[in-house]
Amino acid sequence: PARGLPNPIRPDPPLFAPVVFDDDDDGPRRPFRPRFGGGDGGGGGEGGRGPGRGRYESDAGLLRVLVLIGVLGIVILALVLPFSPISVVGGGDEESPNGISAHVSDNMPAMPEGLVALSKLYEIDVQEGITGPLSVEVQLTENSTDSSNLAYYAWDGSTWTRVGSVQLAAGGGSVTGSIPAQSASIAVLRRTALAHSMAMIVGPNETPDPDGLSAASLIVVTAGTLDEGGALQVESAALRSAQQVAGDRPVYLGVSGTVQGDGGSLVDDIVAAAEGQDAGGVYVELQGVSGTQLYTTLAEQLHAAQRQLIVGVPAGGDDDWSGILGIADGLWVQAPLNPTEYYATVESLLSEHGVSDTSKVSIVLDRRSAIVTGDQPVAPITLIEGLTIASSVDFNVDAIGAGSPVTLRTAYLGGSADGQLHWDDAAEAVSFTYTADGTESTIWFQNQYSFGFALQAAARGGFGGVAVRTAAAGGSQPNVWEPVAQFVEEGTVSLLRPYGPYLTPCWEAPDGAIEGQPECWTTETDTTAVVWRAPDEQGAYTVRLVVSEGTTFVGQEVVLRVGETPDNAEPTETPTPEPTETATPEPTEEPTDTPTPEPTEEPTETATPTATATPTATATQTPAPTSTAGPPGPGGN
Repeated sequence: PARGLPNPIRPDPPLFAPVVFDDDDDGPRRPFRPRFGGGDGGGGGEGGRGPGRGRYESDAGLLRVLVLIGVLGIVILALVLPFSPISVVGGGDEESPNGISAHVSDNMPAMPEGLVALSKLYEIDVQEGITGPLSVEVQLTENSTDSSNLAYYAWDGSTWTRVGSVQLAAGGGSVTGSIPAQSASIAVLRRTALAHSMAMIVGPNETPDPDGLSAASLIVVTAGTLDEGGALQVESAALRSAQQVAGDRPVYLGVSGTVQGDGGSLVDDIVAAAEGQDAGGVYVELQGVSGTQLYTTLAEQLHAAQRQLIVGVPAGGDDDWSGILGIADGLWVQAPLNPTEYYATVESLLSEHGVSDTSKVSIVLDRRSAIVTGDQPVAPITLIEGLTIASSVDFNVDAIGAGSPVTLRTAYLGGSADGQLHWDDAAEAVSFTYTADGTESTIWFQNQYSFGFALQAAARGGFGGVAVRTAAAGGSQPNVWEPVAQFVEEGTVSLLRPYGPYLTPCWEAPDGAIEGQPECWTTETDTTAVVWRAPDEQGAYTVRLVVSEGTTFVGQEVVLRVGETPDNAEPTETPTPEPTETATPEPTEEPTDTPTPEPTEEPTETATPTATATPTATATQTPAPTSTAGPPGPGGN
């Protein structure tokens, strides 16, 4: 254990969404070969529910979620950890039959400067042995329509500590959110003095993620693009979805593209579009701009129309940052997608560009993960797409006899330590490297842990705020809003790394047996290759491979036929389908302290659904070799 601390106590094992379906194809198969594109990954949708059958038929309470990614018996499935809900509503004592009780306290302490109480103080008593976060609803002393900077705070007798984000319930009479499963005195407080600002960037007609909205002061909708001729194209009513939930927050029109020549009528067109969309201002990410004259003219016209201008620039560009800050109302620096490059440069960016007043400068961070293949540019990839690659199964079996052993391997995990899911100290993120068709690729996973480190680095670099890209509700993006809220409200971030054993692949077989594998997610034993002992009876049987980057568990299920000999001896490739999108619940995790900061209390994450993304397609990929070497850890919480 890191720093001599004991392993954290794990909750009950994750539960699988029951997914069973027929596989009418005979013969061996190559592993799923994913493809992914350059979309923004911000969309989401509702998928169908799989009909649980067989031995999972009784699990009616489980969330049944699946995404078909191959017609030959491979699915993506999701896991969710146990969850213990309670409700605490004002007006008296509340008691739960699950060993959790709450009552109103008469000893509300005086509020320090910068904090305002919106509820009474509640004493919550939690019996020993209860794990997982508690879902709590607290009644406010007065109805509110403003959800900004609200949170649950715990009082320890001398200090208020933020313990969880909240959402304003319909009608504004109460809030809902999650807190750690421990006895505490809690209240709903609003922080009025903020350390940093936060903006959300969404696509046209997208709704900002409600989990992040309370900490946001600005919303940008990227609805404007420049075509090949440099003309502005704006989707009709593209800001409406964001405006409906924004409250008092301004909603800006985002415009991106390459300027042709001097821009011609571009400035007039942008101002007219902002007025037509009833935008509070404009955010531009423009290439081909020489000097600052275009920004000067645009700012003057927007200010005359009672609107503001924010200019986005790449971290590695040669723009005149100080000059732009003298013209515009804000400067947003687009962080590189490669996290190792980000950490190598972010702390010195502002000083190198001669920026002294950083209050109007924000760093733009993306919720998407990243992949680099060979010498190609780093590209965004969704969390689910990355985990889908990691959870691919490699098996090449001509025939399986009853009771016989079958070797199963991970298709892309294995080899050296870099080939396993592990925490990359240079990238401050979970990553793995694999080889396909002779070309090496590396995936860095973005989640709440990596985002916390990125925010801390931005704070060290002097940035006054953060703009979160791909911030729409739904989709398959990680929930990063807790560290973001800490960054905004308190100026500090609890730096945590994922629980080490969660990075170890887990194999499960409803029938037959996985031989020699320890209990899943308890150790870091290498499980990139295992032996499945087939049942004694002929038939079709499923085996699952489940992987995680520490917050989200994604698996693939393969169907093996026992007692049947396929017509062909060579494996056949699984066709790439059009999967349906579904909500992927996130498990409760057990993160660990990083070695660098002061140890923090063990956070546990509420299982919050996120939609799985469609793994969209590229090159065929050959399984990487399997071997030993596991990720670092585990550490104490």
